[in-house]
Amino acid sequence: MCAKRKIMFDKTEIVAATVFKDDLGKEIPKILNLSYDQFSKISFLPCEERKLFKTVPSEKIVLKLKKYADPIEYTMMKNKEFYQEYKDGFCRFAADNRIDLVDETSN
Repeated sequence: MCAKRKIMFDKTEIVAATVFKDDLGKEIPKILNLSYDQFSKISFLPCEERKLFKTVPSEKIVLKLKKYADPIEYTMMKNKEFYQEYKDGFCRFAADNRIDLVDETSN
Protein backbone atom coordinates (compact mmCIF):
# COMPACT_ATOMS: atom_id res chain seq x y z
CA MET A 1 0.00 0.00 0.00
CA CYS A 2 1.36 3.40 -0.95
CA ALA A 3 1.25 6.14 1.69
CA LYS A 4 -0.40 9.40 0.76
CA ARG A 5 0.75 12.84 1.86
CA LYS A 6 -1.85 14.45 4.16
CA ILE A 7 -0.31 17.92 4.55
CA MET A 8 0.98 20.29 1.86
CA PHE A 9 2.82 23.50 2.80
CA ASP A 10 2.87 26.88 1.12
CA LYS A 11 4.42 30.13 2.39
CA THR A 12 1.27 31.44 4.13
CA GLU A 13 -1.14 28.48 4.14
CA ILE A 14 -1.38 24.71 4.37
CA VAL A 15 -3.72 22.16 2.85
CA ALA A 16 -4.50 19.36 5.31
CA ALA A 17 -6.51 16.16 4.92
CA THR A 18 -8.13 15.18 8.21
CA VAL A 19 -11.12 13.39 9.70
CA PHE A 20 -13.83 14.94 11.89
CA LYS A 21 -16.46 13.06 13.87
CA ASP A 22 -20.10 14.09 13.68
CA ASP A 23 -22.59 13.96 16.56
CA LEU A 24 -23.21 10.24 16.00
CA GLY A 25 -19.49 9.37 16.02
CA LYS A 26 -19.33 8.82 12.25
CA GLU A 27 -16.00 9.87 10.74
CA ILE A 28 -16.18 12.46 7.97
CA PRO A 29 -13.03 13.13 5.90
CA LYS A 30 -12.30 16.78 5.10
CA ILE A 31 -9.71 18.75 3.19
CA LEU A 32 -8.93 22.06 4.89
CA ASN A 33 -7.25 25.12 3.38
CA LEU A 34 -5.78 26.87 6.41
CA SER A 35 -4.13 30.27 6.18
CA TYR A 36 -1.62 31.34 8.83
CA ASP A 37 -4.11 33.62 10.63
CA GLN A 38 -6.38 30.64 11.48
CA PHE A 39 -3.74 29.03 13.73
CA SER A 40 -3.64 29.60 17.49
CA LYS A 41 -0.77 27.23 18.26
CA ILE A 42 1.21 24.30 16.83
CA SER A 43 2.55 21.69 19.28
CA PHE A 44 4.76 18.62 19.08
CA LEU A 45 3.81 16.42 22.03
CA PRO A 46 4.85 13.01 23.35
CA CYS A 47 2.08 10.40 23.40
CA GLU A 48 1.52 6.65 23.41
CA GLU A 49 0.19 4.59 20.50
CA ARG A 50 -0.97 0.99 20.22
CA LYS A 51 1.26 -1.25 18.13
CA LEU A 52 0.00 -4.79 17.80
CA PHE A 53 -0.67 -5.84 21.41
CA LYS A 54 1.35 -3.25 23.30
CA THR A 55 1.53 0.48 23.87
CA VAL A 56 4.70 2.19 22.66
CA PRO A 57 5.99 5.75 23.18
CA SER A 58 5.41 8.03 20.21
CA GLU A 59 4.71 11.67 19.42
CA LYS A 60 2.06 13.73 17.67
CA ILE A 61 1.58 17.08 15.95
CA VAL A 62 -1.33 19.04 17.43
CA LEU A 63 -2.85 21.98 15.54
CA LYS A 64 -5.01 24.38 17.56
CA LEU A 65 -7.18 26.40 15.20
CA LYS A 66 -9.29 29.46 15.96
CA LYS A 67 -12.47 28.23 14.24
CA TYR A 68 -12.51 24.63 15.56
CA ALA A 69 -13.07 23.63 19.19
CA ASP A 70 -11.16 20.34 18.88
CA PRO A 71 -7.52 20.29 17.80
CA ILE A 72 -6.34 18.40 14.72
CA GLU A 73 -3.77 15.69 15.47
CA TYR A 74 -1.30 13.74 13.34
CA THR A 75 0.45 10.87 15.14
CA MET A 76 3.88 9.55 14.22
CA MET A 77 2.95 5.91 13.62
CA LYS A 78 -0.02 6.68 11.37
CA ASN A 79 2.08 9.12 9.32
CA LYS A 80 5.55 7.55 9.62
CA GLU A 81 6.60 8.02 5.98
CA PHE A 82 6.09 11.81 6.09
CA TYR A 83 6.16 12.61 9.83
CA GLN A 84 9.60 14.26 9.95
CA GLU A 85 8.77 16.22 6.80
CA TYR A 86 5.54 17.47 8.45
CA LYS A 87 7.43 18.43 11.58
CA ASP A 88 10.09 20.36 9.63
CA GLY A 89 7.39 22.02 7.52
CA PHE A 90 5.46 23.20 10.57
CA CYS A 91 8.67 24.57 12.14
CA ARG A 92 9.32 26.69 9.02
CA PHE A 93 5.63 27.63 8.68
CA ALA A 94 5.41 28.75 12.32
CA ALA A 95 8.64 30.78 12.11
CA ASP A 96 7.67 32.45 8.81
CA ASN A 97 4.18 33.39 10.03
CA ARG A 98 4.86 34.11 13.72
CA ILE A 99 2.72 31.28 15.06
CA ASP A 100 3.37 29.91 18.57
CA LEU A 101 5.21 26.59 18.32
CA VAL A 102 5.71 24.34 21.34
CA ASP A 103 8.06 21.34 21.05
CA GLU A 104 7.79 19.04 24.07
CA THR A 105 9.49 16.09 22.35
CA SER A 106 13.08 15.10 23.07
CA ASN A 107 14.24 15.30 19.42
